[in-house]
Amino acid sequence: MSVIRAAKRVARNFLGPRDKVHRTFWRCVKHRAGLEIGGPSDAFGDAGILPLYRYIRKLDNCVFSAETIWEGQRLESQTFTYHPKKPMGFNFIRESTDLQRIKNSGYDFILASHALEHTSNPIKALKGMDSSREARGSPNSYPSSLYVYIRPSPPADAG
Repeated sequence: MSVIRAAKRVARNFLGPRDKVHRTFWRCVKHRAGLEIGGPSDAFGDAGILPLYRYIRKLDNCVFSAETIWEGQRLESQTFTYHPKKPMGFNFIRESTDLQRIKNSGYDFILASHALEHTSNPIKALKGMDSSREARGSPNSYPSSLYVYIRPSPPADAG
């Protein structure tokens, strides 16, 4: 067996299951509108572990504060940039447990990466996210809600 064929076989074995999982998520978000809690997230970018941004038609964002150490100032306006080839989404400033004012905004899915662990009441946040997503299409065509939570790796010195 040639080195190239062996490399292709290893790549297929490694990427095959991952590609199947990615396709499952892509079908849930492709050409649809969503709301991200705490974005933009590297995990959903083109080089991320679950690159979804390129498939999304429209994505708005919800962050807890107009100013943070890591982001600086943010405005509640059409200023959310999540992908260089996509139009900007609306940036909401509010806690993820306080989504009532954006309820029923026509969102097909919710994304949240490294966000739920930062809220004071994750269950209330999840319930609010579900109420912000408006059901469209056949109930069997995609999950009723899509919450993506990517758990961080433990520190290198954690035993």
